[in-house]
Amino acid sequence: MLVCDRNGVFVRRRSANADEIFPGMKGKEGVDLADAVGAKAAHGLRNAMAKTSACARSVLAPRLRAGEALLDAVVHRTPNEFIIEFEPAGGDGTVSQVDLARLILDRLSGLASPDKPQKLLAAAARLLSVGLHFDRVMIAPLDDRPELHANYSLDNEPARNAAIDGPALQGLMADYLDDFHPLRQSRTIHDADGAANCILSEGSLSDAPLDLSRAMLRGVSGAEKACLMRLGARACLLLPITVDGDLWGYVACLNRGAVLPSLESRAIAELVVAFLSLHLRIALPPAPRPIRAGFLIAATSTKGGSRRARKERRARENDPRSPILLD
Repeated sequence: MLVCDRNGVFVRRRSANADEIFPGMKGKEGVDLADAVGAKAAHGLRNAMAKTSACARSVLAPRLRAGEALLDAVVHRTPNEFIIEFEPAGGDGTVSQVDLARLILDRLSGLASPDKPQKLLAAAARLLSVGLHFDRVMIAPLDDRPELHANYSLDNEPARNAAIDGPALQGLMADYLDDFHPLRQSRTIHDADGAANCILSEGSLSDAPLDLSRAMLRGVSGAEKACLMRLGARACLLLPITVDGDLWGYVACLNRGAVLPSLESRAIAELVVAFLSLHLRIALPPAPRPIRAGFLIAATSTKGGSRRARKERRARENDPRSPILLD
């Protein structure tokens, strides 16, 4: 991880393992971003930084060449800094990932039916597990309706124990609701047992606490680690499902071993979740909304009607004691 100033010029903080990835930074403070990662990679990162001003989400910068390394990057903005997270580039850079996304969406489109959302959710769990190589994928609403649960395992194992899985998943969701739900972004845990790297400050300008609420590769909390242990998983990709702007449920992709899904794989998962959100908006009954009495009268009244009805309506409208308020 590198943390740059608000102009994206100088590196103000870095993770402890940054020197291993970018040897040009070793032993230096306040180094220029171009000197740290190379001029071409720095140009791509600054283009991504420019996009963050018009985008509330993190911006992806895939397949950057930094020295001998080929890296994927995620860039997001805080009020005073830019945070850049690097990881090894995934995939082979060909159209295969696009083909995978098309295949998954084509299969789901063929199963989309307003009266059978559970069939679509089950197919989405299976396709995400097979396509993204997760041992297990679970889809569930927050209100825990069993008819809308979907659970698929690559080795065809049934759910181990609903009494264990339910509270453990709810624990993961509780941590997500605290930190990530307001940002509507995914949570990636690639190794719950892995060692965390501390953040090193460079110079007096970096004394303020670093806001990692948008960091996709932030460290694992003790509560998250305990929940994953109960689920028999070391890695997790958690994605929110929103319907009409409200959090409806989640997709939990679990893996028994450590795994870091590539940026392309995470983008495919988010695309599938967006498809599910749109379909559930159609399939589920809309939430009841209050209707004001004045609107109700205006909607049911007409210009016609008998003379007596019009006279009574005018009397009600002009009576200050009437409990009905008109717009």
